[in-house]
Amino acid sequence: MRLTKGMFGHEFAPAQGALFGFRAGQMRSNDYVHNGGWYNKAGEKLGWGDLSEEDMVRLMQELEDGEFFIILPESASFWNFGRARTISVDSMEPGVEYVAQEAMMVFTKNRAYTHRRYSTTLEPVKSMRGLVTFNCIAQDEILAMLTGQTVETTPR
Repeated sequence: MRLTKGMFGHEFAPAQGALFGFRAGQMRSNDYVHNGGWYNKAGEKLGWGDLSEEDMVRLMQELEDGEFFIILPESASFWNFGRARTISVDSMEPGVEYVAQEAMMVFTKNRAYTHRRYSTTLEPVKSMRGLVTFNCIAQDEILAMLTGQTVETTPR
């Protein structure tokens, strides 16, 4: 398994030379995702930081079959585990159910998905500069993808 817990480094301790050229805490002046948390399909945190549209294209091109790169918003991947601690799970391993519930985006080989709560339509949507097309899916569909289960999709 290439996507392993902490592979990009931890808060304020980035790993160098990691997969996709990413490192924890990376900043992008043209970010599409700001301070997102990055997770694998087991619900383990890989790292965090900004991602540009070019980063997302690279993800889709370089992910291997069966790999999932899930992005959670900063609030769900960092602040929920901070001093306020609104949840009681390990921030490095919150689990597949938590990741599916909070997912903002999911990337697989040559595919991008966004949770329906982040879209005003159920139709595929393009990123700001049009480099990525996201398919809009529901939370139960995300969970089914991550666990290999089948789910009856909600009519579009």
